[in-house]
Amino acid sequence: MPDRLKINQARFPLLDEAARLVGWSDEPPFFRRTTLRHPEAEELIGTPIVIVPALLMVDTHIRMAGGTPDSEGLWVLAIAHASCIRHMPIVIRGG
Repeated sequence: MPDRLKINQARFPLLDEAARLVGWSDEPPFFRRTTLRHPEAEELIGTPIVIVPALLMVDTHIRMAGGTPDSEGLWVLAIAHASCIRHMPIVIRGG
């Protein structure tokens, strides 16, 4: 298993327990043994963290994630508190 996730995404949205956008990170998460870690996200949203798909609908957010805005939105990987999975599918319309 790779030490760091490698994807072509500019920034990662950070989602809290209620799947609300609470921040952004330039750094991808990494594995320490079998645990997904991200110190910045852990400090902001708590633990445990997971990676979830999220649909960004706001042009500014799409640009921050490295995409080109359009009416369809942009699916990205978000770093989230594990409790937010109960809110899937996650669509970010504001924040």
